[in-house]
Amino acid sequence: EPLMKLFARSELEFDIDLMNQDLDYILTQTNWHPENNQISLQYSNKDKEDPWYSGTGKSWEEVDGKWRIILEDEEVEHLNPALKGTYIEHVLQSLSFTPIRTRLMRMSPRSCYSIHRDTSARWHMALKTTEHARFVFTKDQAVHHIPADGHPYFVDTTKEHTAFNGDDDYRIHMVMLDLSVTVDKEYLKQWM
Repeated sequence: EPLMKLFARSELEFDIDLMNQDLDYILTQTNWHPENNQISLQYSNKDKEDPWYSGTGKSWEEVDGKWRIILEDEEVEHLNPALKGTYIEHVLQSLSFTPIRTRLMRMSPRSCYSIHRDTSARWHMALKTTEHARFVFTKDQAVHHIPADGHPYFVDTTKEHTAFNGDDDYRIHMVMLDLSVTVDKEYLKQWM
């Protein structure tokens, strides 16, 4: 089903201070993944050994010139046991969709992601950000900022996009996949 919007703010509002308290707690339990600056809040049953990193990184990789799935997003659905009873658990249970592969994503200062498309839409909640962190939809020529205001923001990342952080501080978002909006995986392989 085609979407009418690339970007939309949810009416739900959560306490950003409590979210950041949970972030501080999480950082006493684990470190940011050294290769992708992510921490997984949900994990896959196939990867119980390291639930903090289970759903991090890319879900596709190129092997011998062909793209293959290395992580099935829908399998990353179990809340990390260390998060039971936290405000983050409350947030995930309060959403109008079933979040999967929920991660904390830290974007380094003065950095930009490659232009890409994701296989499903994302909901972003900014925990730490500045006005200099933006999403850019390249084909749609649209630029958006997600403030740290406690609202989840729908972002149709199935559309060609990038994100940049033009500030001197890290940008940290909680990112949740929404499988109700997807791209055909065969089509995506051709595009990549």
